[in-house]
Amino acid sequence: MKTCGRLATIVAALVFVSVGTATAQEKVVSERTLTTQTGWWQYHNVKPQQLSGFVDQHKARIIDLDVNRASPLRMSATMVANSGPHASGWWWYYGLTAQQVSDKLEQHKARLLDVDPYLVDGALRFAVVMVPNTGKKAVGWWWYYGQTPQQLSAKLDKHKARLVDIERYRDGNQVRYAAIMISNQGSKATGWWWYYGQTGAQVKERISQHHARLLDVERYGAGGNQRFDIILVPNTGSTAVRWWWYYGLSGQQLLEEARRHGARLFDIEPPQEGASGYAGIMIDNGMTRSGDCGGQMANVDREVVKWMKKYNIPGAAAAVVKGDNLVYACAFGYANLKTGEEVEPLDLFRLASISKPITSSAIRNLRDDSKLALSDKMLDRLGSAKPAEPYKDNRLEDITIQNLLDHKGGLESDQDGLRPDVLFGPGCRRARNRASVELQKHHPLHVPKRETELRAGWRYRRQGRFEFRVLYSRPHRRSARRQTL
Repeated sequence: MKTCGRLATIVAALVFVSVGTATAQEKVVSERTLTTQTGWWQYHNVKPQQLSGFVDQHKARIIDLDVNRASPLRMSATMVANSGPHASGWWWYYGLTAQQVSDKLEQHKARLLDVDPYLVDGALRFAVVMVPNTGKKAVGWWWYYGQTPQQLSAKLDKHKARLVDIERYRDGNQVRYAAIMISNQGSKATGWWWYYGQTGAQVKERISQHHARLLDVERYGAGGNQRFDIILVPNTGSTAVRWWWYYGLSGQQLLEEARRHGARLFDIEPPQEGASGYAGIMIDNGMTRSGDCGGQMANVDREVVKWMKKYNIPGAAAAVVKGDNLVYACAFGYANLKTGEEVEPLDLFRLASISKPITSSAIRNLRDDSKLALSDKMLDRLGSAKPAEPYKDNRLEDITIQNLLDHKGGLESDQDGLRPDVLFGPGCRRARNRASVELQKHHPLHVPKRETELRAGWRYRRQGRFEFRVLYSRPHRRSARRQTL
């Protein structure tokens, strides 16, 4: 049995869920669009032979492939389970010339899903991922390399096409692009935008301007010279999806953030030209779960997952008791983002604010037993923990137990660096409780504008600490535990 607490600290990122007028959505690159839960994996800076082993191990297919360096050859990739919604024929190759890429495409009657150019002893080579381009999934498409942005724009206009993959590389001293484009006409047409040489702030502005999400990103440069090349697609209306993008993280950190969000990484970009860390784009992938989930309680599953997504909760557990019977117990997400250890139904979580109704119930039991009154002054019930006078605010003497229960005590948030948690780690020790009481006498009370206003977050906790001190002073501790817990 393990105890689940707060996990890794979130690093800066952007997350978007756009809503508004419905717009035609991405309909071709399903690998970067579908949010149906599926198995997925990412590997960074590995040998091609290792990547092949991972594909076989997971019965997966690669959906994004990038070269970290040409010699010795190292690659990064994302892959999905080759079953269910992502089941497809596919092929991948590396070290090919442009002619060899064309030959393989013709051989398989395929189109490129991803392309990454790199130089080997000055000669241009390609790492590629292909999927079939036949039947109902067939689309008009083209691929190019050695292009400037202006040349790409001309070809997009010529073919009435849109970009789905763009790769920046250097050929000598010249910056060039390889790109995959597909026809943007007929039933599979969609709005889209692409930009190059953008700052991070400009990327954010473009996303907001178009109510869009990233389909592909290239990142290069460092510091003030850091720039991005991006492809955007609409993310509005009923088909909008949750998605996130990060940059400047290690491969492990990207994986941890994907686990945190219940997402899957579909684009991973190794650093280029002085950039540090990886860039990555991820999309909603449901939430892992275990235990007695779904069935007649499927609505509970959905609500828990919705709440976790909204507040970036990496792990949770929910249970429903009817009478004396446990009728539902389901665990969601991860207990450890680093190792990928999942939450299980019997895992322990910190008590946190569940302590509030327990405290309230126990105090009322003591009142019913005539061992205290809700009108009693808080300070009078603190016993030896009562701070010596004088007080910064004399109204501290007027606070009653009822005021604490109603969160109207006016006790302010954490001050002078004192951790406000009541039950977390050192915060539950008697010495810390005494320090909290002693500290409060040096600060004025916070008086709400309205009598019904509730204090938020830390203020609850500080009042909670006083409540616990009243409840568990020696005369009442044993009876409170027996009757309430």
